[in-house]
Amino acid sequence: MFASLTMAMLVVSLNLQVFMTVFQNYQRGLVAVLTEILFILIGIKPGVDAYRVAMGHEKSEGALVDPLYELAATKILEIISESIPGCLIQTYAFLTSGETELQWSAPLLSIIVSAATTGFVSSQITYDYDTDPENRKHKANFYGMIPDDARGRSVVFLLMIVNSGCMLLNKCLSFSLLFMVRPKLVFQYCAFDMGMYILQKMARGDFFYWIDIGGVLVYAFSLVERVIVKVIVDFTCMFHMRHPFELGGLYWSINVVLSHIATLVGCILYLDAGEDGRNRSTSYGDGVLQNLIIAISGTWFVTFILIMFKTKQEYRSTFWSPTTAPQYIAKGFHSAESDEVKANQVFGVNGKMWTGIRAEVKIWTQLNFRRWMRESPDWLTEALIASIPPDMIPESSSWRQGGIQRPSKVGEVNGLLKREGEGGGETCRNGSIFQKKNEWDESWGEESGERESGGESGGDRRRSSGGKRGRFGGKIWPESERRPSVG
Repeated sequence: MFASLTMAMLVVSLNLQVFMTVFQNYQRGLVAVLTEILFILIGIKPGVDAYRVAMGHEKSEGALVDPLYELAATKILEIISESIPGCLIQTYAFLTSGETELQWSAPLLSIIVSAATTGFVSSQITYDYDTDPENRKHKANFYGMIPDDARGRSVVFLLMIVNSGCMLLNKCLSFSLLFMVRPKLVFQYCAFDMGMYILQKMARGDFFYWIDIGGVLVYAFSLVERVIVKVIVDFTCMFHMRHPFELGGLYWSINVVLSHIATLVGCILYLDAGEDGRNRSTSYGDGVLQNLIIAISGTWFVTFILIMFKTKQEYRSTFWSPTTAPQYIAKGFHSAESDEVKANQVFGVNGKMWTGIRAEVKIWTQLNFRRWMRESPDWLTEALIASIPPDMIPESSSWRQGGIQRPSKVGEVNGLLKREGEGGGETCRNGSIFQKKNEWDESWGEESGERESGGESGGDRRRSSGGKRGRFGGKIWPESERRPSVG
């Protein structure tokens, strides 16, 4: 039976990875899809993804996500379809194997190695995301927990491996023991726990996942992603999943505490059932099992406290922050001090997660897009431009020719905001966006005048207005003036 389950587990893992690869690359063409599938079948897909991340490859044209997320997604699928089921199967088989005493036998060593390997992969995902230079640059309000020095990073990484491995061992041990006493209760608990998680996500307007796939599939995709993330945290305590795009800091902490409580309850139910109340008993005494659970839980608790002390103090609040994904995006957009950071907060993220600030983002984009195209900053990549909703790109820009003109009067801007949802929640408080109308008209007029009358008059206008010139002759508005303020 265990051999059949293991084979089924491997088949499921391969199929999930193939499905993800097709979904990721179907817009890149058949050759790209078949090439990626070949990497999976010969077992080098993780290595290929790691190479792309290490070499700094950008998101390919037509790809759904960037190489870093693709690498993490591949590992997560392996964890949820191979590592976690494999450790559960090994733990249950070991407990019922007929051994007369707990010893460092080959089966026990295999379980420990499996847990350590899973802990390593889980910790590596957290480490890669937290230390990624782009993440620390664009989303410094969350990424940056791990110390900057090599020694500090090594210590935190090792502690996370032990912490995640202990979480997996504890969960597998408690589930195996509870399954011997009340198998139905295991499934009832999992269904209730998952149901409460999904319901609170929906109640808080935080159900949709951040990847924008469009269409009705976004509902099914978001549900699957939410379930996968929840299971990963339940069994591995992956620190990255406290991100507002995933579980969120507060729910992550609550979930970890409840998981440990459920673990202890499951073990207590097994110990209290006695020999008569057990469908199948272990080969080890109750005292040995009790001490083992206490040792694993204690190790997890100690490593967690050490991680809190070793990481940067300013990021500890991310472990109990109640911020949802829409709130996180809005806060990041409003607090950003550069166009680059603002753009990376919203573009490429599911639009359903930032509908509350959509009107503000639209006008901010239309105010600045022509300037971006003139200046051609490094961060304005083809992938980022492709992720900007078409209605936010000015029709008069060099990127899109013809079509309607940008709003030029207060009434037109007013109508735009109403169509976007009466100001979009926190958007444009105190009418601050309308204060930029004159700036917009002046910028538009200057560009039009330059095109008609040439550089001489453009230079006169520049000197009289006090603005700086871009490399293509356009005016660069001061940072404090060119972006709509909020409240």
